[in-house]
Amino acid sequence: MGSVLGGGGQTFTLPGGEDMVGPPPADGLVDHAGLGHRNPALVAKLREDIRQLRDDHGFQLYILLESVLVSGDPQLLAGRLRRSWIPKGDGMVLVFEMDTRSLGIGQSFEQEVDPTKAPVGQVPSYETNLILEKAWTNVNATSAELMLETFASQVVDGYNEYFLRKNQPVSRDRSVKMGLIIVGGAAALALLGLMAGLLVRRSDNRGGGRCFYFPEVRVSERLGAPYGGGEVSSRRFGTGARS
Repeated sequence: MGSVLGGGGQTFTLPGGEDMVGPPPADGLVDHAGLGHRNPALVAKLREDIRQLRDDHGFQLYILLESVLVSGDPQLLAGRLRRSWIPKGDGMVLVFEMDTRSLGIGQSFEQEVDPTKAPVGQVPSYETNLILEKAWTNVNATSAELMLETFASQVVDGYNEYFLRKNQPVSRDRSVKMGLIIVGGAAALALLGLMAGLLVRRSDNRGGGRCFYFPEVRVSERLGAPYGGGEVSSRRFGTGARS
């Protein structure tokens, strides 16, 4: 079982063990690949992007950089870290193996139908999938550093666009259109109900069934039938006394 050193000196196990991982890094970035020595500007940009997403939208992005993993693979490790570091699903973990240019993504799979009802920082999985698909399409894999930079930038830009769209108030034109659609739908339902009522009345008026009218009488009369016999009952149709 291998282990790596996390932020602040804590260790967490690699895939293959079930030990508890340590707390997440305070600045969101763990650089075991020594990228900060070769490209400090890129590492500074990654840390700033992580901070911006957290402060502006409550979304926590963690990035773990490794030269090569001794055991396991980036995807398994990213999933494990995501479950430990982001149990509420309001973030993402990226594990990047620099030497092999392998990327593991630990993401939430919440299927919130209405994004406006999602907890702060939580993004529906279909939105995250769209962001990742766009990031993969536009990634520059010429070198490991370019791949990391372009992919991370696309992910950050995608989440910023999502949160801005989510928090944007509904425009007046859209509200008017929605109101017209609702009113039109209600009117259509009312018209359908009226037409159904008219069809039922028309069917009744055409004699869909025979109507019988009984005259008022003063005394009860036996309702006999041909060849009837035996005891029969009588009904009173008028207001006279029974006989």
